[in-house]
Amino acid sequence: MTSGMKITGTDLAGLIPAGSSSAPVPNSVAYALLERLADAGGPDTCAHGHEWTIATARVRVRDRRRSGRGIVIERDCRICKHEAYREARRHTRHQMKGGRLT
Repeated sequence: MTSGMKITGTDLAGLIPAGSSSAPVPNSVAYALLERLADAGGPDTCAHGHEWTIATARVRVRDRRRSGRGIVIERDCRICKHEAYREARRHTRHQMKGGRLT
């Protein structure tokens, strides 16, 4: 399952623009990182059961060297984010109409 792409912490730090603390990772690098996390025994799905793929995962690299944690890879599920957004808008819409959720 490995892609053969070797990614180091220096490479990841190079993705973060100057003056910023984080940056989204390009799809080619994200694919390799997701494979590496899966090979390391990480979960195959998010908490709600969506599989970690390029289409569903948003992968970011964050610089936490000031706090002693180094370069951190974060991933979150785009599907879960979208569902949470839709649910929040649904609640807002019902509140504006003065009614309960049905």
